[in-house]
Amino acid sequence: MTEFRENPTLTKPLRTPEEYDSCVKDAKKSWTVFRNSCLNTVRKRKAAAENQRLLQRVRAPGSKTTVKRILAKSTLEKLRGIHFQGVKYYPSPFNSDKLGYHVCKGPSLPVCIAHDFFEGIVKNLLPQILQNTTDKGWFDIHTLNRRIKKFPYDGSDLADAATPLKSLKASGGNAAENWTLLRLLPFLTGDLVQNQEDDFWQLFLKLKVVVEYNVAKTCRNFKNITHTLSRKYACRFAYDHSAKLLEDKVLHKSNHSSLVISSSISEERKEVIPPEVLSEDSFIVLTKVSVHGISYRIGDYMVLDSPDQCDLNVGLIDMIFLNKSTQDTFFLMSVKPALNTFQGYYKIMMPAISYRFSCLQSLPDYYPLPSYNVGGQQCISLKHTIVQM
Repeated sequence: MTEFRENPTLTKPLRTPEEYDSCVKDAKKSWTVFRNSCLNTVRKRKAAAENQRLLQRVRAPGSKTTVKRILAKSTLEKLRGIHFQGVKYYPSPFNSDKLGYHVCKGPSLPVCIAHDFFEGIVKNLLPQILQNTTDKGWFDIHTLNRRIKKFPYDGSDLADAATPLKSLKASGGNAAENWTLLRLLPFLTGDLVQNQEDDFWQLFLKLKVVVEYNVAKTCRNFKNITHTLSRKYACRFAYDHSAKLLEDKVLHKSNHSSLVISSSISEERKEVIPPEVLSEDSFIVLTKVSVHGISYRIGDYMVLDSPDQCDLNVGLIDMIFLNKSTQDTFFLMSVKPALNTFQGYYKIMMPAISYRFSCLQSLPDYYPLPSYNVGGQQCISLKHTIVQM
């Protein structure tokens, strides 16, 4: 520094420009190596914390040890929710190396066709169909998401409302939410479809019908295998366990119940209600009830039959009766025809043609359906199809 101050024009620089550029390059390289090392350390810590969180979900004795021992690191990544044949890789509380039981290894639980459909086929195929409709200019993803958010979901659909799409590569909802989106899409975008005979729109309608067939309780003269398997394993599970592990068959709140008052029921309704229901004290009237985890309320529709294998007869729940001793549930319903629009939903015709009194177990479809106003007409979209009753 002293030499530079005394002879500033004659003093040689400490480094040439080439040497300076080389030093800067070496400094940048060292900084990049250090930065990448820090980021890798952070990623490893996050991955270790996530794996530990997943392992903590295991509740059965010895399961945590089993997962650590038999799963490689690459396989452990599947614990994050990737599916294989419809079975989630989340650790199950029923897994136990001491008992020699694992839900994914036979004999154990059956493959879940619902997740195969709604988190596999529907999740990937439906966005491709929507991509084609947006390419035609019928609507865009922002319009669809706005309608998904503002749609007046009701009844059983309210708990599993459709999730807005982040992109048209795949839907982001879970199985129940994807099912709701599939069922209600005709209500969401039906007025925007400019060509009802479009190949991709017809493909969507066929996909919806295929799903309704596969999740139906029965199909023609053949038993639904997935329903039979799930019922078999559910009964075995219930047999092997007791106490309050499984919820009660019928649940209702006291403010939703009242005594049967015959004088308050119209004569037209009394004609179809059995006399013992009106005369005995073993029945109560409900406005809302939960049976095997499914909620039924006055105003919901139940599918009754199909007179011509095309249209339907549906019943609007008018009164709910519960036998206090047997816990059997009965519905008084006003019967109405529902016409198939062949666009994924049915139009309910007014007025009611008759009344019908039926036990829940005797109905062809156990699931209650809310109705939606489409163009001033009440309409329903099925969850399960019924054929050849």
